[in-house]
Amino acid sequence: MIGDTTRRDDARGALVFTILALAAGWIVLAPLWLLVDGRPVYASGGAGPVGGTDAVRALLLQVFPAVMMLTPALAAWVTMRWVHGIRFRTMLTDLGLGVPPATRRRPFVTLLLWSLLAIAGTIGLVVASVAVAALLGFLPVDRSLPVLASAAQETGLPVGLLLALQLVSVPVAAVVPNAFFAAGEEIGWRGYLLPRLRRLWGAPVAVIVSGIVWGAWHAPVILLGYNFSRPDGGGVLLMIAGCVAVGAWFSWLALAGRTIWPAIVAHGALNASAAFYLLVSGDPQVDGALAGPLGVAGWLAFGVMGTVLLAVYHRRSWHAHQV
Repeated sequence: MIGDTTRRDDARGALVFTILALAAGWIVLAPLWLLVDGRPVYASGGAGPVGGTDAVRALLLQVFPAVMMLTPALAAWVTMRWVHGIRFRTMLTDLGLGVPPATRRRPFVTLLLWSLLAIAGTIGLVVASVAVAALLGFLPVDRSLPVLASAAQETGLPVGLLLALQLVSVPVAAVVPNAFFAAGEEIGWRGYLLPRLRRLWGAPVAVIVSGIVWGAWHAPVILLGYNFSRPDGGGVLLMIAGCVAVGAWFSWLALAGRTIWPAIVAHGALNASAAFYLLVSGDPQVDGALAGPLGVAGWLAFGVMGTVLLAVYHRRSWHAHQV
C-alpha cells in the first residue's frame, strides 16, 4: 500500500499533467486551425491549399501534428519539476527511460530483445487486424495489391519488390525517425501517467484511463479529419476507443519490460505500418473506422492481446508479492 502523501502527490500530478498535455495539444494546433479556418483538411475532399501552395500545405499538415507529438513529454517535464520537484538527472529514470535491470542477460541485450519483440509484435497485430477486418467483411481484400500495382506501373518496379521494400521499411522507420516523435508521446502516457494511475487505482483502471486521456489528446487533429475522416465528436470517440485498445499493448510492453523504450519503438512501428490495410484493399474508400488498426478491427486485435498479456502479468506480479 502507498501512503496518503504519495497518493495525493500522484493524484495531483496526474491531474496537472492531463490538463497541461491536453492544453498543449490545442495550443500547438491552434495556428493550423487558424490557417485552415477549422476546415477538415485531413478528410477526403477537405480544404484547398493552405498558405498559398500545395507544397506548403503538405508541409504544414505534417509539421504541426509532429510538433504536437512532443507536447506530452513537455507536460511530463513541467509536472515533474512543478509538482514533484524532481530534477532532470533523476527525471529520466523516473519516467522509465533507463535501461531495465538485467536478470540473466545483460541490460542492453534485454532492452534490444524487448524492442525487437515490440516491433515484431506490433507489425503482427497490425496484420492480425487486417485479417479480422477481412473476416468481418470490413475490408474487401484484393490480392493484386492495387495501390502497389499502380506504383509499379509508374516506377517500372515489380509489385513484389515494392511490397518487400514496404515491409523492410517498417522496422527501420519504427526507430528512425518515428521513435523520436513517439518518445514525445510515450514519455507522457506510459512514462509519467500510467505508473501514477496504476499506484492510485491498479493496472486495469490505469490502462483504461491513460488510454482515454491519450485519445482525447488527439481531438485537435481528429476534428480536422485526421485518421477516420470524421471531424466530429464521433471521430474523437473512435480515437479514444482505439487508444484504449492499442494502449493495452503498449502498457504491457512498458510494465513487463520495466522501461518505456519497447513502447516507444512499438508506437513508431504502429505509425509506420498503420496504412497496411490500404495496400491490400480492393476499395480505395474503405472505412478506417472499421478496418484500420485504430478502428474496430484493431480494437479486437490489439485490445484482446493487450488484455490477455496484462492479465497474465498482473497475475504473476500478484503471486510474486505473495511469496
